This record gives sequence, C-alpha cells and structure tokens, in this order.
Amino acid sequence: MSKASPKTEGRPASRPAVPRAQDDRIVKESARTEDRDEAERFLRDRLDSRDDGSLAAIQAGKKLTFDEWCEWFLERRSKPPYRSEQTHEGNLVIIKTLSPVFGSMRLQEITAELIERYLDDRLHAKRRIHTKFGIRLGGALRPAGVHREFRVLRRILNVAVQQKLLAANPCQAVEFPVRLTGSTRKPHYMTASEQERILLHAPSYLRNVIVIMVEMGLRPYRELLRMKQEHVDLANETVHVAGSKTPGGIADMPMTGPAKQAFAAQLAEAKGAEYLFPSPRHSQRPYISNVRKAWKATLKHAGVEYFALYELRHNSESWIIPSWQWNLGGARTFGRIVLGIITGCSGRPARRHRGGIGPTSLVLESSWPGPLTSA
Repeated sequence: MSKASPKTEGRPASRPAVPRAQDDRIVKESARTEDRDEAERFLRDRLDSRDDGSLAAIQAGKKLTFDEWCEWFLERRSKPPYRSEQTHEGNLVIIKTLSPVFGSMRLQEITAELIERYLDDRLHAKRRIHTKFGIRLGGALRPAGVHREFRVLRRILNVAVQQKLLAANPCQAVEFPVRLTGSTRKPHYMTASEQERILLHAPSYLRNVIVIMVEMGLRPYRELLRMKQEHVDLANETVHVAGSKTPGGIADMPMTGPAKQAFAAQLAEAKGAEYLFPSPRHSQRPYISNVRKAWKATLKHAGVEYFALYELRHNSESWIIPSWQWNLGGARTFGRIVLGIITGCSGRPARRHRGGIGPTSLVLESSWPGPLTSA
C-alpha cells in the first residue's frame, strides 16, 4: 500500500474527477468541499448535467451576474403572456431596489445569509419620497412591502434553478424575520348603514359603480370601468367581462336586481358613448380610469372612515355565501365556483373565482337576496 504524497496529504477532495463537455473538452471545477462523499455526489450531478446537455448552462451560470440574469428574466418571464403588464411594472420597480445590492454579484455568490442581511436592512430603512424639492425620508417601510421584494427575488432565483443556472434557491433557507399576520390592515366590510350614507353622497356614476361592485364583485379598474356598452345585455340580464386579471375572469356573468338597475341607469347617463363609463374630459383614455379622489371625497362627506374602493368586492363575498343556502348550482349561476364552505354570517368569505356560465346553469329569480344587513 503506497503512502500519500506529502504534497497531496491533507488536501481536500476538491476535484474528484474531470468531466468532459459534449465537445470533448475537459472542464475542471472544484467541488469546494473536504467531504469525499459530497465531492462524489457533486461529480455525479455534473456528469448527469453533461449527459443531458445542461453542463454548458451551469458553467455559464457561474459567470452570470444578477443584473444580467434580471435582464433575461424581465424579457422572457415577466412580460405578458407569462405575467400581466401590472406585474411586470411592479417587477421593474422592485428590481431597481434589488440591483444596488445584488446586481454585480454572480448568481452562485448570492447566499441565504446575504438575503437575510438585506431583509433586515430594508425593515429598518425609511421610505424615500420623491418631491419637487428632492428626496425626503418618511416612515419605516412596511413589512408587507419588504416581503413583496423578497417574493420577487425568490421568483427570479427560482427561474434560474429551472434553467439549471443554480443548483438550489438560497431563498428556501431564508425565514422572513417579521410575522406578517397583523402587519397588514384587514379588509373593511361595509355595513348597510354605511352603504346608505355613501350612496347618498356619491355622484351618480360612482353610485352605480358601488352598487355593481357590491352586487357582482367586479374589479373596479380592470373589469368595470373599462367595460363597453355593447357588453351589457339588459334583456338577458347578463354582462360580458372582456378583460380581467385572470383568464378565468373573462366570462359572461348574470346580474342581480340592483345591479341591473345600476347598469340601466349608467347606460341612460352615458347614452351614445362607446364605453359604459366614458371620460367627461378629453384624456388619453376614453373611459374613466381613476375614481380615487371622488371616492375619498364621498367617504369624507358620508362620515365613513377611509377604505379602498377595491374592498367593496369583499361585501359581495360576505353576503353571497353565508346569507342563504349556497350550493354549487347557485355558485355556477352567479358565475363563480365556491372552493370552501363557511358557516355563520361573521365567518371569513370562502375563496372563489369566476367561471363561465354552463348550459346547466340555473336562472336568476327576481327575488335575489340583497347584501347582509347586520353590522
């Protein structure tokens, strides 16, 4: 038995073998470990990568920087049809925040420790508010906003793992340091008295928006305000949602009684226009694209604490399911598929999404139940 050479004795098993690329070129790479079993496992993974043709991509990933990978990600995985345009715009903003920290690093240099340090720094950072006089610092960043940055980073590195540029995503070993439950404001459920006061002070077009959202749960900006008059069929009491956040949201939906009255009132008010909510001014878009100021002023005059217009959709969820015996047939009639069952009027709304109206759907009756009147 020969003794180990003094030059090699004690040296870590960093190169257990030298795999060849597909062009018969020798590729030398360190396993970066002193454990022989791990080095052998590393060698087997590299040999498998060579056999399935992904070794070149893995070698390229060792030289690829985070900024270079983000350019590919934004072009190939962030834009439609992979993600919505709004998601792409959010990714652009968040990558501008991630780039100063991780931009010059190679993908394989990003570790869980670096990510945790980044999250800790962001949670203690102040908001940067751009004004005409320059940038001023505001309050501390919300944990929900920092967690959104973490989700985008995790998504970017997950795609790198799928493309076999990374062996594993370091975000999987990161635990977010702040408990998100309770850090975000819970949705507001509008009571019957609040709805009555809000409708009393709202302008006519906004009153119709409120009624339709409460009755049918349409998204205000993506689905309702962009709707054309030709998509409203009062005779058959249906409305066609031509654009939605999800493919399942593009469907025909039946109207409730109050929603039909609101649609009829809005059609009469916007007579002759192409869109259901035409813009009163000459703007870039032919329809009303922003009602935030009108909504805020209406709540102030009605004496109701501010909550987002989008949260009116939660009222649609809260009274549809627990206020009467809701079954799958009724769910399909309303254009939704219920994924959970709740008991009691104070329970949380079940998750659901809109689907098409099938040929076996039930017909809406004129005595459709109204919103829940209990506070």
